[in-house]
Amino acid sequence: MPGQQGKERATSRLPARRRADLVEFVEEHGHATVSMLVEALDVSGDTVRRDLQYLHEQGVLVRSFGGVVRRDELARFDPPFLTRIRANSEAKTAIGLLAATLVSDRQTLLVNGGTTTLALARALKGKKDLTVVTNNLYLPGNISADAVSQLHILGGQFRMRSFATLGPVELPDVQGGRTHAFHADLAFLGVGGVSDEGGFTGGDIRESSVIRHMMERTERIVVLADSSKFGRTAFAHIGELSMADVLITDTAPSAKIRAALAESGVQLLIPEVAQDGAGEPEASITDSELPA
Repeated sequence: MPGQQGKERATSRLPARRRADLVEFVEEHGHATVSMLVEALDVSGDTVRRDLQYLHEQGVLVRSFGGVVRRDELARFDPPFLTRIRANSEAKTAIGLLAATLVSDRQTLLVNGGTTTLALARALKGKKDLTVVTNNLYLPGNISADAVSQLHILGGQFRMRSFATLGPVELPDVQGGRTHAFHADLAFLGVGGVSDEGGFTGGDIRESSVIRHMMERTERIVVLADSSKFGRTAFAHIGELSMADVLITDTAPSAKIRAALAESGVQLLIPEVAQDGAGEPEASITDSELPA
């Protein structure tokens, strides 16, 4: 068969050349599905999947459900949870450790779905008598039982790609039926994008709506975002920068974003890695201390 012979010839090209063509295609389009790459490169689906896995492991591209995205396009799309949990893991750990220093015993915390907020949950070991309200279904298995006196899971539709519930930011009666509003001391919220013009954005419109409602239920809003989120405007708008009180990240953003944060009254915190290499933040710096 002519078509099959063509695919066999294409597949037999040197792997390095084929992968270079694949990367060039993704760089040009920002993302690609397996079927798109099969058609563009005239190779089999199995060959594409093997090449995608190799390029993902090399850190060149990032695998997503059914395809691949450029590393710098992560904030625009909404890749699966297990893909996101592996991305920038060291930065997220540092952010979570610093965020935990803002928490006092016996406070009520509101935590949304996401991988950076999961790093916060892991860092709460040593705290006491916390009340935690979350839609993050991974959180209960990643937070110290000794730190929590009450843990409430928000109900609603389960979103498989983020392992989070999507529904009202309210808690039901023990008997069911009516729901109750509540108030939190601190909300720790992960977002998909942070930009001076677009504000805070997310990859899914329903999750972004939940985040907005969470912001209305808390005294103080702490946004957690690693540096890959800066300058990105994801699909769904969450709110302006001024809605946050604190932004914690791993690396200083651009001068333009720092200026926008300062103008919006947002305190910028960045972890400083301990000199002994332990990887835990000793202190933090604010926007006023950052170089221009």
